[in-house]
Amino acid sequence: MTLEVSALFLGLAELEWQGAEALATAAGLADAIGGAADHDDGAGEDWARVLLAREQVGMVHMRRPIALVEPDLPLPARGHELLLIVSLPLGVPNMRATPEAIDQAFGHGGHSPAVLDVVFSPMDLWFATV
Repeated sequence: MTLEVSALFLGLAELEWQGAEALATAAGLADAIGGAADHDDGAGEDWARVLLAREQVGMVHMRRPIALVEPDLPLPARGHELLLIVSLPLGVPNMRATPEAIDQAFGHGGHSPAVLDVVFSPMDLWFATV
């Protein structure tokens, strides 16, 4: 199954949230599974990762209210708006979007070979836009 997410990403480009909200969301997701949240602010990364036993099971964007997670990840109750995509496993190609939609939503990455005119995985999106 392939999800066409261009319209979703274009709508996402209009929304913003603070890094503290993203980190709190990543920490909440990690706490729900006994995992850990990871973000390298010093490297300027745009995604926080949710890890379980060193395996990435989710990711939360630092500037846009979106999380991409494994389908069996329990979701914490949160009081803020969060656009949440529950995907197939993060390494499975299951999304398609135009380069323009990716660039508008994430500021860059739409012309990366990992996502350019192909069905891509959430991890491909992470690598293209981190």
